[in-house]
Amino acid sequence: MSDKSEKYEDEIEEILKGSADLPEAPPPNPLLEDLKIWIRQSYARRFGAISPLKLIVLSAVMGILFMVTKFPLFAWLTLVAFLGTYVVFFLGRRSR
Repeated sequence: MSDKSEKYEDEIEEILKGSADLPEAPPPNPLLEDLKIWIRQSYARRFGAISPLKLIVLSAVMGILFMVTKFPLFAWLTLVAFLGTYVVFFLGRRSR
């Protein structure tokens, strides 16, 4: 039995020597990585108690209310909250 196992080991070693290395793992999706970074930054940046993430949620709620009620004030509030998101994201301070 030991002769057969040594023979198989030698054959496997020869096959492995002759084969190419495994290809490297594909790089992660850059869009997904950017999205993760933006979400982390939206948690970290603040302007007082206001964070971009809270403003995005507020924008979504106001947008849904506008679609349901067709009341124009909700459309304007949605626009203001969405623009506020950009202001807080780019001008807000990083929290520690």
